[in-house]
Amino acid sequence: ELMDMAAARLEAKADTAEGTKAAAGAADGGAVGPTAMDVDGAAAAASQQAQQQQDKAGSSNSNNAVPLADQPVQTAQQRQATMTEEEAERLDLPTRCKPDEVLELNQHTSEVFMCAWNPIHTNLIATGSGDASARIWEMAGPDARAGLVGGTSRLLQHGTNASDKKNKDVTTLEWSPNGEMLATGSYDGVARVWRRTGSLLHTLRSHRGPIFSLKWNKTGNYLLSGSYDKSTIVWDVSGDVGFVKQQFNFHEAPALDVDWKDDVTFASCSTDMAVHVCQVGSDRPLRSYAGHADEVNAVKWDPS
Repeated sequence: ELMDMAAARLEAKADTAEGTKAAAGAADGGAVGPTAMDVDGAAAAASQQAQQQQDKAGSSNSNNAVPLADQPVQTAQQRQATMTEEEAERLDLPTRCKPDEVLELNQHTSEVFMCAWNPIHTNLIATGSGDASARIWEMAGPDARAGLVGGTSRLLQHGTNASDKKNKDVTTLEWSPNGEMLATGSYDGVARVWRRTGSLLHTLRSHRGPIFSLKWNKTGNYLLSGSYDKSTIVWDVSGDVGFVKQQFNFHEAPALDVDWKDDVTFASCSTDMAVHVCQVGSDRPLRSYAGHADEVNAVKWDPS
């Protein structure tokens, strides 16, 4: 900008010099233009003046000025972080749900760890919480405005009183394939099977630590659990009383997740960084896989 100003001044000086000499020439009876020496002198003076002004400006801003090449380029994340509340509000408006499109299920008194829609009765959703309970919520219609049937939920209490609720956080839950039963696993190591109506059907005790994962096989006669006690258990829940069909103790650390391949074959993973493929009736893994450099948090079979 200073150089542009200098150029403008140079041009103005040249015009002035030319006009002055022209006027002088006219007074002497002839037109005389500026000499090369005049123009060069004016250019040198303008350039020197511009440089002095630039040096002065640079000196006064030396503590604050950052060369353009050295200025950091803001990433998209940085620009988003510095976004004002008004800008965020404007950007959110096109995709924001309207209040009547949101149904808040707020009857738990502690954090909610899990939720699962019923695969058959698709208006039912189950939730598991740190308040030692699970709840079954029944939607009254196809959208949030319809609310809940009866305005409340079915409470599946995992403790009879305040002292009995200790260590009964519901850490996992899973609907049976026919949608008629809900299995819950809790921090006390007990698996429970409930009817869709909310009544307790089975209490399954054998694990010696929190249950992290529960899965039904496709037929719905076996329930598979993985626990902090390093074991996985296949429970037979086809009759009036549930019992241990087989317990597998192949992991060297907590079993974090399990998944069925078919009605009798499943995979399990663990913080021991290993994956085992096991089968009901076999006393050793069909396959064992190692290669992860840290704990394996989840395992899932290809559904095809």
